[in-house]
Amino acid sequence: MKLSHASVAAGILALTGCKAPPEAPAELNELSRYMFREWENEDPEVLTAGLSNLEPFLLAEVDYEGDSKERSFQLTPIEETDLHAISWPTERNPTDTLALSITAMSPWPVTDHARLQTEADQTPTEPTAKTYERTFPEASDPSCLPEQTCDVLVSVNDARRENALLSVDFILNKNFRWSSTEDGRDVLIARSWFDRSWEGDGGDTVLWQSYSTDIWIEQPGGGTMRYQALWSESDVGPSDEDVVLGTLRYSIDKIFQAGDESIEELYHPEE
Repeated sequence: MKLSHASVAAGILALTGCKAPPEAPAELNELSRYMFREWENEDPEVLTAGLSNLEPFLLAEVDYEGDSKERSFQLTPIEETDLHAISWPTERNPTDTLALSITAMSPWPVTDHARLQTEADQTPTEPTAKTYERTFPEASDPSCLPEQTCDVLVSVNDARRENALLSVDFILNKNFRWSSTEDGRDVLIARSWFDRSWEGDGGDTVLWQSYSTDIWIEQPGGGTMRYQALWSESDVGPSDEDVVLGTLRYSIDKIFQAGDESIEELYHPEE
């Protein structure tokens, strides 16, 4: 009987006691959902496998000198199976979300980005936020994140956002953890979500659901690759899908820029 390559490989692994390396999707839609879904996987190789597909794809497909539209992708909706580890507004259908992702390069190291995430006042990093207060209910000292003395940092964000589409108060859950690339570079990964829907001023707009993953990848020559995938459903009046996606893309890119400006002002004022 002729054995397949897969059968031979499985037999060798069984005999040697080694486990097969995890497999991650290669296609960006599935890969983005994978990074959200597997965020708290106890096997560190699971996220590393995803990063091994994500970073080369972005480097090959994106002109980082281009505008935000050239650095973004429209994604397919998130699915209920991706939300098994979190509380979410279960009266909604996750497949009703609009989804996009955007990437950018930052001149600052990952440790600076991690440090920025521990600031209690996140308003300077959020251009469309009137207020944005971050608390850390499980950490006595959130500096453990940039110091890498804790693997996970849990945060709760009480914010008010105002943009061209809506004005709304909301609370966002956003947690951070460290990972690494196959060659040992540091990677910070965040997962955020609403556990309920939020009604805007006047009752004519609603943020029904929102989920995102943020990824900061240390670059070999210095600086950081940023990537955010966002899945959201909102009722913002007569605006069509293209307008909503365009507003989200613009807002995320402005957040990237504001983060770099805040790092320079807070941690590198003399440079």
